[in-house]
Amino acid sequence: LDFYPGDWAISWGTFHVYAVGALIKTLNLAGVIKLGDRKKLKENLGEVDKMYLSARALSALFGVLSVVALYFIGCLFLSERSAIFSAMLMAVSQAPVMASCLVKTDSTMLFWGLMSVYFSFKLLREPSTANYSLAGFFLGLAFITKYSAALLGFFPFAAHFYHAYVSRNPVFGF
Repeated sequence: LDFYPGDWAISWGTFHVYAVGALIKTLNLAGVIKLGDRKKLKENLGEVDKMYLSARALSALFGVLSVVALYFIGCLFLSERSAIFSAMLMAVSQAPVMASCLVKTDSTMLFWGLMSVYFSFKLLREPSTANYSLAGFFLGLAFITKYSAALLGFFPFAAHFYHAYVSRNPVFGF
């Protein structure tokens, strides 16, 4: 079974492709899905449906985890009530729900990006090696999922330079 997406996927990261491949292989080893060659899969489209539904379930899982990540980001700076409201608003918004229902990289990239933003915001309060490492690690996962996540690289750098500025200037201290 070949999971290479082809040269057309050069603008997309590969994390999602390999995550779906690992999920399908795991389900194959568990006996839930029976893999085969192209001819065998054409004869038994029920197995192809199982693969497609499992990939959709993975996208839905990352969509749900994104709502949870947004809640924790909200808890850092807002009240718990506001964090719950923002998470509920995201849970019913059209774009995140649609991305979670389809086999697309968006919900996966959104989750990893929100995790990077969460640890970037934690850097404002406690600049530790663990927070720097986790912000960078999750940013890297978001980037290899979808390259447009490189724009999220602003958050760890902004948090670092903001904290460095505040620590040198007593007027802006917490």
